[in-house]
Amino acid sequence: MSITRNALRMATLAAALALAAGCSKSTVSGGTENSSGTENSSSIEQKMDVSQQQQAGIEIKEPAVPILISALRKVVAVGEANSPANAAMAYWQLMSRLTPYQKMSLLPSGSTAGNSVLSSVVGACLAPGAYEKRLEKVAAGGGVDAEIAKMKLKALGQDKESVCDHDIAATAVIFAVSPIQAWYGTPNEKKYANEAKAYGENVQFANLLLTRLYYSLQKTALSSHEAATIEIAKALYAIPANQLEAMWDQAKGMMNHSTTLNATGSIPDGGAIGYYIGNASYVGGQSGMSITENGVRWFGDGRLSGREVTLSFTQNVSRGLAQSKTLGQSEKSGVSTKTHEEASVAGQGG
Repeated sequence: MSITRNALRMATLAAALALAAGCSKSTVSGGTENSSGTENSSSIEQKMDVSQQQQAGIEIKEPAVPILISALRKVVAVGEANSPANAAMAYWQLMSRLTPYQKMSLLPSGSTAGNSVLSSVVGACLAPGAYEKRLEKVAAGGGVDAEIAKMKLKALGQDKESVCDHDIAATAVIFAVSPIQAWYGTPNEKKYANEAKAYGENVQFANLLLTRLYYSLQKTALSSHEAATIEIAKALYAIPANQLEAMWDQAKGMMNHSTTLNATGSIPDGGAIGYYIGNASYVGGQSGMSITENGVRWFGDGRLSGREVTLSFTQNVSRGLAQSKTLGQSEKSGVSTKTHEEASVAGQGG
């Protein structure tokens, strides 16, 4: 190679010059070094996003009494006209035509609240023909109202008086939780005592019926309030009318004790009316009637027969999971070459 020859020549020349000098020791060296190479690299990167949606059902407990009352309001309303032509006349018509049980469940007679609640059962009890036609129209639709209408039509097919009996029972419960402002009519100790027993019968019946309805419901969680309304309506119409009357007789029997009215200013819980019948204390106010027996709240404040009751509902909750992952790959390759050549000459000067 030419590069090598040049290197040797230079080394030889250097040595000759050193010998020629003749006065010192020296070493002369020369060489060459060469390197060459190639290198290749490559990389691949990929990002992958993974998401997953999960559905989970959680159970929620809610106070049962408001749901029961709301369902009974719906039951009574289905099939009734929007407003009776004359609520007061309807009241007295009802009182003249109803059975003793039906009259009792609308007490106290003549009270303003009683009149307003009464208007909701006029069709079922006084005009069953037109009422049935309205039910047929509602049943042809959909939703909760249609389901209740079908139940009522089935009950009418079995017993024309059945719907009136059951709607009046529901109305009595609604009355028990309606606001009470004061005693009805002019002050009269004897009249107030009679009215107190009428309120007492009503709220005791409400407690008995609501307790039965509550314990008739399924113990598993319900899917919605609409589903609860349908189940409550089914439970109501599953009770024979004679058993409803027996419940009222039981409530009436609880009134066979002396009545003691609370003096003005001594009514518990800020109530509008208050009294004792036997060992039970009755208070009426903005939330309707409540019963306390032997120091235990028996009805009111979400309690039925002394127990705080709830209904369970299933609620679906969505949960999203997201994950990001980076996938990478790299590659590197190369070739390198290195050469080294060296020549040296050593001399001694004279």
